[in-house]
Amino acid sequence: MTASLVLPHLVKFLIDNDIMILQKFNNACLVTGEISEDNIAFGDGKINLSKDGAESLIEEIRLYATV
Repeated sequence: MTASLVLPHLVKFLIDNDIMILQKFNNACLVTGEISEDNIAFGDGKINLSKDGAESLIEEIRLYATV
């Protein structure tokens, strides 16, 4: 089986004897790294944001838009 991993997704490394497993956190916030079922997916699931991550991103966009 193959799977794609587009950075900066968070991954968990699991080791079982001689086997290493990479598990992608599908709901990790792209900004804060927070992993929560409360995170919201945007852009067809390509971007996950926590409430704090969304607020931080909104503030950065506002700063950029006023430059």
